[in-house]
Amino acid sequence: MKNTLSIFSLLLLLTGALWSCHTPPKFPIEPNISFKKVVPYHFTENGQPKDSIVVIIRFEDGDGDLGLTDADNQPPFNPTGPLVPNGPVVPQGEFFYNYFIKMFVKRNGQFEEFQFPSAGGLNGRFFPLAPDGRTGPLEGDLNYGIVIRPGRNFVPGDIVKFEVYIVDKQLHLSNKITTDEVALFQ
Repeated sequence: MKNTLSIFSLLLLLTGALWSCHTPPKFPIEPNISFKKVVPYHFTENGQPKDSIVVIIRFEDGDGDLGLTDADNQPPFNPTGPLVPNGPVVPQGEFFYNYFIKMFVKRNGQFEEFQFPSAGGLNGRFFPLAPDGRTGPLEGDLNYGIVIRPGRNFVPGDIVKFEVYIVDKQLHLSNKITTDEVALFQ
């Protein structure tokens, strides 16, 4: 009887452990992000230094609706037509993008937002993150790469940092995070 009770207790313990492994985490439906790291890759191309900076954030989302496909081309995700015939397609509204990033450059000891000449700046789109289109809680890392070239705007030794937030398909905005500082072209 004692052995049967021990085996039954062990089976209950194992079943409970297995069940807890299959219990999905509970996250709010608004995406939540946290800063993980920023990784600079310094390289030379045609004798010119360049930096590829990868911003890595951790994300959690309760309903897993993160990411846009090429088919997401209706409001509020749609672009407008080209400004000139055969010209570039221009984003219409703020939600053409789902990854929003601002870059700040340290000038005279203070960080200033760098204004990019293009309408979208560094903002971008990422594809759906849920495997096989499933729904439900989703968490993981999101890597976002940026290439920076030296020139009149950036010189070796410039210090930059980034502010990031993301948006899900239901237009829930995440919190904003700020990255660590990184030196360019070192």
